[in-house]
Amino acid sequence: MKKAYIGIIAASVLYGIGPTLIKMALITGIEADSAMFFNFFISAILSFAIIKIKHIKLKVTKRQLIELFLFGILGMSVTVMLLTYSYQYIPTGLATMLHFAYPVVVTIIMATLFREKIQPISIAAIFIAIAGLFIVTDLGALSGNNVLQGVAFALLSSITYGSYIIANKKASFSSLNPFVVVFYIDIFAAAFTFINGAAKHTLMMPPAIVTWVYLITLAIFCSLTALALFAYSTRIIGPVKTSVINMLEPITSVVVSVIVFSDPFSIRTVIGVILIIGASLLITLIGNKNKDDSTKNEDDESIEDACSYKQCNFEEATGNVAIEEHHLK
Repeated sequence: MKKAYIGIIAASVLYGIGPTLIKMALITGIEADSAMFFNFFISAILSFAIIKIKHIKLKVTKRQLIELFLFGILGMSVTVMLLTYSYQYIPTGLATMLHFAYPVVVTIIMATLFREKIQPISIAAIFIAIAGLFIVTDLGALSGNNVLQGVAFALLSSITYGSYIIANKKASFSSLNPFVVVFYIDIFAAAFTFINGAAKHTLMMPPAIVTWVYLITLAIFCSLTALALFAYSTRIIGPVKTSVINMLEPITSVVVSVIVFSDPFSIRTVIGVILIIGASLLITLIGNKNKDDSTKNEDDESIEDACSYKQCNFEEATGNVAIEEHHLK
């Protein structure tokens, strides 16, 4: 159980580093659609190599393949696309905050459709984390035409991503090895971004060696590794706790951006960071305490649960690609 919490924290940190790597790649001159395509494609190649080296079975059932296709497109590519649309109408900070309302979506769906009992402490942690995101977001910048469209796109992205996280535990492919799931998800996401880029005439090869370095680093750490860690953790601790702890992602993104690009770091940001980290620690500590209390009589059940694997999400990193491209232009 502790490994699962460490895994999701590590995955969130790696996801948070993603936007900075993408921005650095974009600065070299590559188009956003191309950056997303190469990220997914390189990650798919790497996961396939791991599958072959470890002699993992790649075969899936027809139902699993269909669900992998649906959630690869819906959870990955469509989420990125919706976020991209929202950035055209509202500030990126607000769009990110609205997107990270997805823990609420996950909680509601798990409680209503799957009848999962949600601990009051988890609900409290969700609202503490969202309060932290509100604080770090400049709501005063909310003005202009078609604001409601931007808000709607961002909220829809939280629904698609929330559904994707739930699928990691509830879909038929949840029993597959995480690298197998990552491979199929990345292949479908790469195909979607390739078609989308081709339609918009924005596909191109990386223009410099340093661009390849950024994209390969992104694929290894922020896609493949983070996806596998996220997958493993989601299956063991569940989508609700995973989604709350994953709010460390935007905070990591802010901190890394401050370090690398010398972005401003205000008192509001500090307070927001403290609230979000506090909410994540609350979920982690309570989860470990509950686990310690239950293992006395439920060792066999815990071991059985821990043997399952799951899949994850590359979101914020790829989602921020189009933002940075927009700013650069």
